[in-house]
Amino acid sequence: MWLAENSLFITISRILWVFDILPGLDENGNEIKRDTEAYEPGLRLTSPKPFKARFVMRNEENRRMIIDEWNQAQNEGYKILGDKVRIA
Repeated sequence: MWLAENSLFITISRILWVFDILPGLDENGNEIKRDTEAYEPGLRLTSPKPFKARFVMRNEENRRMIIDEWNQAQNEGYKILGDKVRIA
């Protein structure tokens, strides 16, 4: 379980570091106002209704880093605790 939690933490941290997460845009290119009270009714857990969002790269250096890491992973594969992980 700790491996999954650590992997999730690293992934979320990197997403927050690399991207600005902004409101989605309407058909005219204007930001859609978020409704902070829009939740699915009748659920025991609080669950927001679907909403649009944009993930915008913070800068060109981060974009290059993501592309380089993706290319490296495609060429060399992934390893977890020293074991190569197959990509389906």
